[in-house]
Amino acid sequence: MIRSTSLAALALLVSTPIVPGGAAAAERCQVYGAADTTLKGKVYAFEAFTDEEGSIMRERKTDYYALVLPDRICVADRATALTEAPDFRVTIVRLDVPAREVKGLLQKTVEATGPLSRAEGEEPEVAMKVWKLTPVP
Repeated sequence: MIRSTSLAALALLVSTPIVPGGAAAAERCQVYGAADTTLKGKVYAFEAFTDEEGSIMRERKTDYYALVLPDRICVADRATALTEAPDFRVTIVRLDVPAREVKGLLQKTVEATGPLSRAEGEEPEVAMKVWKLTPVP
C-alpha cells in the first residue's frame, strides 16, 4: 500500500512541468493584480511625434507615462508560477495615471502604488493602474 502511494506521488511529481525557480522565484516577485504593489523609480513622459504631410513642424504629444526603476524587478503570475517562468527583466512600468497627477513629478523619484497588469502587445509589457503617486525626497 505504501509503495503504490509513493509511486503515484512520484509519477505526479515527474509529470508536472517545472520551471527553474518556479514557485519559489514567484514568491520573491511582484505579483500581477496585487493591490498593494509599491514601486520606486523616476517618472518619465514617453512622447510620440505626429508628422503631417508637407509640414516642417512636428507636433509632440505624450504617448504615455512610465516609471523607470533603478534596478530590475521580477514580476510573476501566481496562477502560472509552476509552468511559466517569472519575468526578471522588468525595468520600466507603464503608468495608467491622469496627466494632472504627474504634473510636477516628471524626472523625479516617486513611489507608485497600485495593481500591476500585462500590457499585451504594447511596450513596456508591464503596466500599473496608479492609485497613489508620492514624491520621494
